[in-house]
Amino acid sequence: MAEIELFRDITEYSIEILLLAAGVCIITGLLKKAIPPAYKKYITFLPFAIGCAAYAVLLLISKKDPFTPLTVEKGFETGALSTIYYIIYEQFIRGKASVKGIRRLAAEGLLKGYVDESRVGEIAEKITAAADCAQSETGLKAACKDILTGNTLNDITPDDIFLLSQFLAKTLYNLK
Repeated sequence: MAEIELFRDITEYSIEILLLAAGVCIITGLLKKAIPPAYKKYITFLPFAIGCAAYAVLLLISKKDPFTPLTVEKGFETGALSTIYYIIYEQFIRGKASVKGIRRLAAEGLLKGYVDESRVGEIAEKITAAADCAQSETGLKAACKDILTGNTLNDITPDDIFLLSQFLAKTLYNLK
């Protein structure tokens, strides 16, 4: 049942987002191998940053203005879908976990580098529970920010928490 819901949700994206997200997923996967472990926390932002850049290039190619809020919105959608593609790959192709754990696996992947490694599972579980109860993406952003505040590594700034909350909310809310 969860598989059907996941794939139904994916079909709600436009074709350009679906294709861009696949490319972003591949590029992110290749870059993950090249990035040293010291910069692990920045890997979380990679699909979203590459998604925004890819969507801007798509707009340039189609002779439209890439400097609009739509570029950021569609770039975030591309990054979130790219993250979902990666989770699907981990779940179904590599068989790392059950379908039930898709959200938690996504949360764990995004939290690495921001939360102490020994607490990633615990914080991911709290965020997953919040996602299960969330009535809106905005509500989930606030819940993620509350959970992350005080539970991140010392070098993580409030701005980092804000951005991570947005990425978590966008990704996990799309997995409903």
